[in-house]
Amino acid sequence: MKFGVSTMLMFSEMLKHKEKPLSYYKNQFLDVFKKTLEIKKKYNLDCFEILSLKPIISNLAYKGEIKKLIRGVNCTYHLPFIEYNLAAFSDKLRTISLKDFKEDIDLCVFLDIKRLVIHTGWFSSAHSLLPKEILRNVRESLRQLVDYSKKYNMEFCAENLPINDTMFHTPEEMELAVECGTYICLDTGHAITNNIDPVKFLDHFGDKIKHIHLVDDLINKPDMHLPIGDGDLDYVNLFKRLKEMNYKGNIIIELGSEAGVEKSLKKLENIK
Repeated sequence: MKFGVSTMLMFSEMLKHKEKPLSYYKNQFLDVFKKTLEIKKKYNLDCFEILSLKPIISNLAYKGEIKKLIRGVNCTYHLPFIEYNLAAFSDKLRTISLKDFKEDIDLCVFLDIKRLVIHTGWFSSAHSLLPKEILRNVRESLRQLVDYSKKYNMEFCAENLPINDTMFHTPEEMELAVECGTYICLDTGHAITNNIDPVKFLDHFGDKIKHIHLVDDLINKPDMHLPIGDGDLDYVNLFKRLKEMNYKGNIIIELGSEAGVEKSLKKLENIK
């Protein structure tokens, strides 16, 4: 098992300056990026995940700087999920989403990143009355992206979604993504919000799970990304099962503050 952090850590920094214009965040992004890597080093962690925050990270003017910073680092990339939607009913919106996702894939080619995490899409409760259309849209979109990335030998990991999303909560619902050629990113907090023991995903998918977002959450509550031990996650049993299945993939502690990361690592000291 390899433990790491996400650039989600920069959220707490951004919120301190939420009155600032977008140009401010673009200028500050590299500094926050460097701070996140420093936290990785401080806690002797193994890996690092870049969370795409368009239009900030899509400013390719500093992609060369990012490449230098992550050289030699076990690095993954979380495709954007705010405003972008593989399940959109509008062909125009879905086409735009796919175009931007492909731009991110091209960026990952430049950065030499081989594993990407993706959300399968979101929609309103009204649209959930049309499940066949939703599944068709997601299936077509995922297959396009998987096919696009094959020539670069990339791995897609589709992430199970939280209770405040309308579908793709259960292992059975996530089967669609595997059928389209993806692996699974297990988000432990998202599972908890749906009152699903994350171990059920491990038992269902086995070695199809290539990536884990490790966070805590509360049953039947919106996703809050809590430190380990602050919610309803049975993390002791989770790690018992991960050891039994000899899981060797990345485990990203996907939290928005260094304090949360430190608290989580202390909880895990005796069971990792």
